[in-house]
Amino acid sequence: MTERQAELILGEGRHSDADRIEHERLEAGDYSAKVHRVTVLGRPVEHNQSPETDDAKERTAWLGMDLVLRAPSTAHIA
Repeated sequence: MTERQAELILGEGRHSDADRIEHERLEAGDYSAKVHRVTVLGRPVEHNQSPETDDAKERTAWLGMDLVLRAPSTAHIA
């Protein structure tokens, strides 16, 4: 994975080949707003309709990860 691909996935929540996909779609004649939507992964989380969270709809999607730690099998024996 290149630095640009990591930036697209982790930073922008977009497909890792978004640049290539956008280029191909623009050459095919699609308009830019549609091209950008095609490469977005997932949907932003919808919040309640209160004024404090109206700007939450403009956020981009997040990528979640879980980290599980486990003791080595030799520690279980001891």
